Amino acid sequence: MSMESVVGSIRKVARAEARKIHVVELGEVTSVFPHSDDADKDYYQCNVTLKNRGVELRRVPVATPHKGLAHIPNTGDIVLVTFLNGEANSPVVIGCLYSDEEKPPKSKMGELVYKPSYGRQEGFRRVHLEFTGGMAVTITDDDMVARAGKTKITIKRDGDISIESEANVSIEAKGSAKVSSDGDLSLSASNIKVEGRQTVEIKAGANANIESTGPMKIKGAIVNIN
Repeated sequence: MSMESVVGSIRKVARAEARKIHVVELGEVTSVFPHSDDADKDYYQCNVTLKNRGVELRRVPVATPHKGLAHIPNTGDIVLVTFLNGEANSPVVIGCLYSDEEKPPKSKMGELVYKPSYGRQEGFRRVHLEFTGGMAVTITDDDMVARAGKTKITIKRDGDISIESEANVSIEAKGSAKVSSDGDLSLSASNIKVEGRQTVEIKAGANANIESTGPMKIKGAIVNIN
């Protein structure tokens, strides 16, 4: 056997062996298994059909950039699958890819943009950040809620804003502060104090009523009643 034949045979064997080694392939997610409940046995996996082979890999682990972070791919997403040590039985999903059919959101260099492609779903937490000490922020399709212990700020999609606190609430401004409403403005408390360092002015465009069920005291250097 000539040297060329030997080299040719070696090359064929090398190519055949190389084909057995799996490195990186494209796949399509067919189903997902996020860890949705403490009682389930799902540990952040998905089934993936390899694009070039038509083979479905089941329960493939999904890599995450940081422990404590979870964002499972959607069914139909194109993902990049790598194989540990080139073994077909050790696949890992390492990321999602955009395509002509599903383009990335508009963004510029230096911007961080998150714009999900899926439609509105009631009750889904789109973004949830939770830290030790009772600090949490949750964003759904209907509202955004920020919690700090027993204090809660809620911003509704329809525009309503509420602040709930079992402690003190203070608003301070170095410049001017203004509260304005096209509707009614109500103040209710055990005691209400209004104090101006220089002038206090109360003016009504129509009727004005001042009423007390107990004694009423009006005091000033000069009191003018017109």
